[in-house]
Amino acid sequence: MEVIAALCLGILIGSITTAVALQYRHNKTGYQQIVSFYEEKIRRLKEKYEQERQDISQSIRVPSEIQVSQIPKTEVSRIPQKSSNSTQSAKTYSIKEIRKTYPRAYKTWDLAEDERLKHRYKQGIAIRDLASEFQRKPGAIRSRLKKLGLRK
Repeated sequence: MEVIAALCLGILIGSITTAVALQYRHNKTGYQQIVSFYEEKIRRLKEKYEQERQDISQSIRVPSEIQVSQIPKTEVSRIPQKSSNSTQSAKTYSIKEIRKTYPRAYKTWDLAEDERLKHRYKQGIAIRDLASEFQRKPGAIRSRLKKLGLRK
C-alpha cells in the first residue's frame, strides 16, 4: 500500500515538474493554476492514503480486553502468569548450578574450541564424552555441531 502511494506521488511530482516547465515558458499565470491543481491532487491522495491506512489498521485491531471465560481451558494454562517482578522473567535453571557440573556452560565458543570440536567429533568421540572434555552440556555440543554443519 505504501509503495503504491509512493509511486503515485512520484508520478505526480514528475508530471508537475514537466507541466510546470512547459507552462512556465508560455504563460506565467498558467503556472500558478497548474501548481494549485496538482497540490490539490496530492492533498487528496494523501487523505485517501491515510484513510485507507486507518481502515486497514482498524480491521486488524485485536480487542484490548479478552475475557478469560472466552478462552478454552486448555489455552488458559498456556498463558504466562505475571510474576511479582514483571521486568524479569523467572528462570527455571541456575547457571551457577549448571556450571558446577559443566564449568564452561553458556560461555562463548572460541575458534580454537570449534576446531578442536570438529576434529574430535570426526574421530567418532561420543557426545557425552565431548561434553565432559569441553566442560559443556551435551545439548550445547549438539547445538554447536549443527552450527558448524557437522550434524543435522
